[in-house]
Amino acid sequence: MKIYLIRHAHTQQVPDSPAAQWALSAEGYQQAQRLAQLSFWSQVTCIIHSTEIKTRLTVEPTIEQWGLPSWSEGRFDELRRPGWFEGDYNRQVAQVFAQPQESIGDWESAQGALERVQDGMTLLRKRFVTETVAVIGHGLIFSLYRAYLLGYPNARVEDWHQLQFASTAQVNLLTERLLQDFRPLSEL
Repeated sequence: MKIYLIRHAHTQQVPDSPAAQWALSAEGYQQAQRLAQLSFWSQVTCIIHSTEIKTRLTVEPTIEQWGLPSWSEGRFDELRRPGWFEGDYNRQVAQVFAQPQESIGDWESAQGALERVQDGMTLLRKRFVTETVAVIGHGLIFSLYRAYLLGYPNARVEDWHQLQFASTAQVNLLTERLLQDFRPLSEL
């Protein structure tokens, strides 16, 4: 079973608003349109996206163009972080990755987020045994899942920085093997 992992398109940050409520920026809407033009969608039988609006907006053009069924799944929501973050965001992410068992600054632990994503992948493995699906998710959770697939003890901030908006990876979900690492939209 092949699965495509797609990070949501570029977002419009809204100060004093939780990131889970952000929509796409103008650049993000353009990325979503370009993403819908990719040929791999002909192999996909279903799209699963997180409950956050930015993931749904990322695949709306694809759903319209290809007529694919979709549903939202909270297991693929971003690592939970309350409210607007003030301070050094990169440093906070580094701490969360370095101490995966801990809840740093009221953020969900990296281990908790990874286990949530793994539960979601188990659900997909059972439901779509012979099909190809696409999961639209987020940078932090995909960084955690990628590190798990590669056998790394922790996700690394530098790898998270490389995970561009609207980038795509391929995974064999049965063997939990990364078939193709995340590639930016410009290379697809």
